[in-house]
Amino acid sequence: PIVSLQLSQYFIKTQKLNSEKIRDQVIRSFECLYYSSSIKDNREQIISLIDSLCVHITLISLSHYNNQNEQEVNGLIQSTNVLTNSLDANEDISIGNSAYLDYMILVDALFVVLCNDDSEYWSLVQRTILIIIETSEIVSNTKSSLAQSQMAADDACVGSNLANLAMFDYLAEKLSQLCYERSWYAKKAGCLVLKLLTSKMPLQWTLQQCFVFMKSIFNVLVSVTGEISSGAINVAKDVLNNLVEVCFVKLDLISPNDKTNTNIMITQLNELQQKTLNDVLKELVKQIVSSSQYVRHESTDLITKISELQSKSIYNLLQPFQEILLETVGPRKHLKLRHYSHQFQIGILESLEFCSSAQPQLLTIQLSNQDHQNLYNEIISICEQEDSSLSKLACYKSLTDLTPIRKAALNCLASFYHLLDQREQILNILHKSLESPLKQIQQVSFNCLKNYNKNSENYATQMSQSQTLPSNENHRQIIQIAADYLREYLHPLTEYIYMKKDVVQHLSYITKLYPTILNDKFTEYLLSHLKRWLEDTFQIFKENLENQSQTITKPCNNEIELCSSIISLLAELQSAPAKLVESSIALVLKYEKIFGLEASEKFRRPLSEFLKRFPFETLKYLLHNDRIKDMYCFRFILYLIKRQTAQFCQIFKTESNRLVQMLNESQTFLTNGLNQQNMDLINKSNQILYLTVFVIYRLIKIEANSL
Repeated sequence: PIVSLQLSQYFIKTQKLNSEKIRDQVIRSFECLYYSSSIKDNREQIISLIDSLCVHITLISLSHYNNQNEQEVNGLIQSTNVLTNSLDANEDISIGNSAYLDYMILVDALFVVLCNDDSEYWSLVQRTILIIIETSEIVSNTKSSLAQSQMAADDACVGSNLANLAMFDYLAEKLSQLCYERSWYAKKAGCLVLKLLTSKMPLQWTLQQCFVFMKSIFNVLVSVTGEISSGAINVAKDVLNNLVEVCFVKLDLISPNDKTNTNIMITQLNELQQKTLNDVLKELVKQIVSSSQYVRHESTDLITKISELQSKSIYNLLQPFQEILLETVGPRKHLKLRHYSHQFQIGILESLEFCSSAQPQLLTIQLSNQDHQNLYNEIISICEQEDSSLSKLACYKSLTDLTPIRKAALNCLASFYHLLDQREQILNILHKSLESPLKQIQQVSFNCLKNYNKNSENYATQMSQSQTLPSNENHRQIIQIAADYLREYLHPLTEYIYMKKDVVQHLSYITKLYPTILNDKFTEYLLSHLKRWLEDTFQIFKENLENQSQTITKPCNNEIELCSSIISLLAELQSAPAKLVESSIALVLKYEKIFGLEASEKFRRPLSEFLKRFPFETLKYLLHNDRIKDMYCFRFILYLIKRQTAQFCQIFKTESNRLVQMLNESQTFLTNGLNQQNMDLINKSNQILYLTVFVIYRLIKIEANSL
């Protein structure tokens, strides 16, 4: 049965050797053994000796803990004790026979070895721990399948002997201390070994240690920063995810009327899981406002993961901790955001976003509440104010980059989709931030708008189903608000000079958010702007060629990148008509050839994305007799078929007569070329023949892959 840890603590206190000098000598001996394993000539012998000592000491721990098997285990140990030689004969120390059997010395030695920065020794320590677990399983007659997250009922019953061994409790205590060591490599080693214990030990023992392990790993996330320790952070996150998956998977309970030992054990295991779950969730709720970015994000991720494992919504999962949630996340009287440090402000904003984004909402902002109104106004202020204004506040004076606090405020603002009266204000702020020259702010604003639109739609559906949706007379649709904003934004863009790269990126985001908001007239404007920019780029290119002898050149990479972005935007516009196919191909290929950009594909890659929407019109234009004989145009046709095989080959598949016609044309050109001794006609015949064979080859590949 599952018992308290008092018995384990008793053994840890009473069986520890009372001579620190002797303990230190033996620990140092074990350390030397592990460090000497790096000598290649003696490595196998040393590892064999370490394995034997580990088995020996594990049997000692079993004999101490399990009185009923003490004689049997002591028979295996025999009468020789490996620690007797460590006693100084001249030292007058009164110790009993049990003091010679201090199995915790091995654990202390493992702790010291793991503090070494050489990861070669860590794997040897992991091997030692595996030997301890396997030996304990064999002697205790347990099964290794206990480590599985979803256990069979019989496996749960046999886990108690192994789970209650004092040696493992002491091992967990010492390994957890590694996460509090100063060096990052000791923290990483501690995380790796905790992961091993989590995956190999029985569920009962893991549940008992879960909270301690989680607190230890959170300390790693708080204290470890910088590129040199990024590996430790990744390992810590991996251990936390593995720990949650093992501990909190939903257990299958047998009928409550079943009074067998198996069912009693399962019931007790479920009670232990529920107790551990409550402790863990309580801690995670407190940590979602942590000033540490890693701890915050990991806390919210773990809550989400636990809700999935328990098959509960986040709302139902955290309902018992509503008071703690309100105390940590909710707005407080007489305290404004600016009264906290900027790290804690980000923690509050991100936790508020998490609570508002949950379905149903864990915490709902109601502007009828004055504290909520004040918090909302502060968030609006952070989003709208310029950097110069924000920097004057005491909490931001030390900051050189206000991007993190702005990102947190925008994400939090986007989670207020239920505030219908503030919809226009929120959308205008998010649209305005989309114009930011900073890529991070642009990307965050785009994600905010996407989530806001999606959540608003879901919220309207829920309200309509519950028949509590307010009247729409005073609430404009999102698409109407976006159209008004875009109309004002596009007004100065009639001049091509205003079409900069950040503007193109902004329009790209708008197109993805509202696919039908830009009409075909805008696409014509866009193509005309592209033509003007290509002409300007050509002038710069021409001047560079003329001034090449004077080594005075003006780089045109930015202009080329801008033109490439405009072509990409053209491909994203759903309203772009098929009539632009001919003009876009002629324009882009002309300047691609001039700038020598065929190999880099800066122009043709985005152009192919546009043309694949109109494969019939594209091939009709490109396969014309006047263009197919152009080698540059011919290579572009091959490029399109290679890159967009499915779209363009489908045209040939549905119109097989076109391939026959191409073969006939090839034969005609070849005959005329031979008769007239005209190499141009012969080359044209070869190109058409090659293209026909290439298309047939691609069609065969498509058919083969579909089988």
